[in-house]
Amino acid sequence: MAKRDCYDVLAVGHGASQDEIRKAFRREAAKHHPDRNSGDSAAEARFKEVNAAYQILSDEKQRAIYDQYGWAGLEGTAGPVRQDAAGFSSVQEVFSTMQEAFADAFQSSFGAKIPGSRAGWPRRTHPLPRRGQDIQTDHTLAFQEALFGCTKTVVVRSEAACSDCGGSGARLGSEPETCMACSGTGDVSQSRGFVLFSHRCARCHGTGRFVANACTACHGRGALDVERKVDVQFPPGIPHGYQVRVADCGQPGIHGGPPGDLIVMVYVAPDERYSRVGDDLAVEAHILFTDALLGGDVTVHVPDPAGHDVPITVRIPPGTQHGSTIRLPSLGAPRLHQGGRGSMVVCFLVDLPAKLSDRARSLVAELNAELVASMHVASPRIHLAQQSGTPPDRSFADQDDAVRFLNGLPLRSTS
Repeated sequence: MAKRDCYDVLAVGHGASQDEIRKAFRREAAKHHPDRNSGDSAAEARFKEVNAAYQILSDEKQRAIYDQYGWAGLEGTAGPVRQDAAGFSSVQEVFSTMQEAFADAFQSSFGAKIPGSRAGWPRRTHPLPRRGQDIQTDHTLAFQEALFGCTKTVVVRSEAACSDCGGSGARLGSEPETCMACSGTGDVSQSRGFVLFSHRCARCHGTGRFVANACTACHGRGALDVERKVDVQFPPGIPHGYQVRVADCGQPGIHGGPPGDLIVMVYVAPDERYSRVGDDLAVEAHILFTDALLGGDVTVHVPDPAGHDVPITVRIPPGTQHGSTIRLPSLGAPRLHQGGRGSMVVCFLVDLPAKLSDRARSLVAELNAELVASMHVASPRIHLAQQSGTPPDRSFADQDDAVRFLNGLPLRSTS
């Protein structure tokens, strides 16, 4: 009986890609699978025909020969197609290929992944490289170190490759062996029908390699806990609670994988002189009540990148109230990763003397009288509207008398 064209068997065109051929094979194989067509010899023959066609078209060399010479090219010296087990070299290969072919179909039907397939653990003949774990540590910076940036040495404790065995875990003079339980794949498989179920090898823990003579220093782990020093660059303007990530300074990778990262949690020590709100710095300036009344100058300090506090003179506006503020642009904290600086906010605190000399008391009393008099001259006369049941209309020449009257206190003067 003449053999059908492989492309017709899989119902694909001659220019089909490998992905299209693979999808067609899964579709046709699932349709004619013996488990779905029990006792149907025609379906079984069709299933073998689909397998044979897929073996040819999925191999670029055999496909090229087939495209040029047809079946005759494969049956000659150019490279015969395998006829055992319907195109497979062994029963194990049947299980493996069918597992891969039906992984997606079973996953979509039953909602579970099949280990050892494309939908589960990948089949392999060597351990997979894995990225090392990240390490996190804390570090405290001084206030000005956080403001203007610095480079600090951070001490971390983590795993490093064992120097005695070079990270292999095997004693000097020996090498890890291929695990006999899983033949170096890291998975132990069990076939059920045409499906191959796998689980991670317990003997080698999925690495595919077994250490028979363990290193005495690391006891076969291949790594030791060591203390390392890492130079970390802290950028200017870094705030409290910020995380700095240092690439490739974490735990070493596994089986040749890349190392993890070092994550440094930054704590900023408080400063006695400054407080920080976002990119702004706040500083308090204590002034006398006379400066608050008349205005004047006060000296405040501004942090400098050189690590010193630079004194500057700030003008006090006349009539400054206790707790009022002024803003000095571009003298605050550097903006992280943005350039420029925030503002310096100066808060005026008006100080009152606790004790006065006789002369100072006399001068303050004279000032008080002058201020009261000026306030009375500037204040309008207060007239109270007459209401039923109240005394006749009364005018108050003195503002203090009006306030005292409204509060039920005896008057100082009468009109």
